[in-house]
Amino acid sequence: MFSSQSPGGLCVFVGTRVFFTLEMSNTSKELSSLEYSVKAVIDVGSTSIRMALGEIYQNGSFRQLDSLSQSVSIGNDTFNTGSISRETIEKCVEVLGNFRRILSEYRIDPEKDVRAVATSAVSEAFNRDDFLDRLYMATGINVEV
Repeated sequence: MFSSQSPGGLCVFVGTRVFFTLEMSNTSKELSSLEYSVKAVIDVGSTSIRMALGEIYQNGSFRQLDSLSQSVSIGNDTFNTGSISRETIEKCVEVLGNFRRILSEYRIDPEKDVRAVATSAVSEAFNRDDFLDRLYMATGINVEV
């Protein structure tokens, strides 16, 4: 997950996918009077699971609130054995469970206000559907591939 900032805007990417493109506000004072919603993006990658949380304002401005990252070994499993091990699946459930608690603290609804995407390490795994089902059942977070 990374962002690219230009003089007037911000793009948030996960892999090659653009999550959103926003215009940046010049000052925090401008943002304080606007209504906003709090959103999150989650990247389930081959070596880590990352989450960024931010406020998205009516005028399209964005302010990042937090970002988190936790190491996992999905890529090592998939690219060496073809599937994600039970141990790695449970580690990912633990990480997303922790992220889920943080989403709750920010009052972010995982059904409406979170976009989660998995990279090739998940999409190429033979047991990807079992993996994605396990994540959803344990955390309520729907991860796209």
